[in-house]
Amino acid sequence: MRFELDTGLSSLQGKRPRNEDFAGVQAPAAHEVERGWVAALADGVSGSENSNGDGLMAAQTSVMSLLRDFHGVPADWDTSVALDRLLGHQNAWLL
Repeated sequence: MRFELDTGLSSLQGKRPRNEDFAGVQAPAAHEVERGWVAALADGVSGSENSNGDGLMAAQTSVMSLLRDFHGVPADWDTSVALDRLLGHQNAWLL
C-alpha cells in the first residue's frame, strides 16, 4: 500500500501591512519513517505598523529549527516529548 501526501501552505495578510507568519512541512527520510511527517505553523506576531521583521525571523527560525531537529531526537522519545523539548528550547533561545 502506497501513502501519498500533497501539501500546500497559505497565509492571509489580513489588516496588517505585512504578514510575518511562517509554515513548513517535512517528510521523513527513509531511515526516519517511524517518526513520520512533521508540519509547523508559527504566528509572526507582526503587531505593530513599524514591525522590523523580528516577528518573521522568530517564526521562521522556530519552524525551521523544528523541521531540522524533529527527526534527530532519540527514537525512544514519544512525539509529545520530542515536541515539548524542541519547542521549549527554541522558546528559551528566542527569549
